Amino acid sequence: MVVNGKWLSLLSPRQLLQNPPKTAQNCRLIHNLTSTVQCFSDSAWDNATGRGGMGWIIKKQDGTTLLQGSSHRRYVASAMVAEALALKEAIYSATNAGFTDLLCLSDCKSLTDLITGNSSVTAIQGILHDIGVMSRSLNSISFSFIPRTKNEAADRLAKAALVVASPISVMV
Repeated sequence: MVVNGKWLSLLSPRQLLQNPPKTAQNCRLIHNLTSTVQCFSDSAWDNATGRGGMGWIIKKQDGTTLLQGSSHRRYVASAMVAEALALKEAIYSATNAGFTDLLCLSDCKSLTDLITGNSSVTAIQGILHDIGVMSRSLNSISFSFIPRTKNEAADRLAKAALVVASPISVMV
C-alpha cells in the first residue's frame, strides 16, 4: 500500500521476510522486525563537479533484498563524505523501516575504521554524530568492511544516482 508516497506494509513481519518488496525508497514499515539484517551502502563521487550518488540495500542474512534505495546531492565535499552520507541514509532507512538489529557493511575501509576506531576526520564528524544518534534507537548495530566485489549492487545504485545528479546538455 502506498500512502503519501510511502510504502506501508500490511503484512506481518514473517510474511514480509518471506515475500519482501523488491525495491522501495523512503519506506516505512508499520511493524518492528527484530532479526539482524545486512545493511550495504556505497557512494559514487565526481571530483570535477562535487556531485555525489549514494546507494543502499538492506538484505536478510540469506541474501534476499528487503529494501533498497538511492539518492544524489549536488555538492559533496569528498569521497569520504559521500561514503558517510550513504551509510547514514542506509541506517536511517533501516530504522525508519522498523529494523532494530543492523550489520552495516561498507567497502570503504577508512570509514569503517573511523567508526570502529578512535580516529576522526573533521569533515564527517557531524555525519558520524548523526549515525551515533540513530544507533541509540537500535537493539544492536555493528560495522564491517567488505571487499568491493561483495558490494556491487549498492555500488550500481550509487553510480546510477550520480548519473541522475549530473546535468545533461543537449545541442539542437
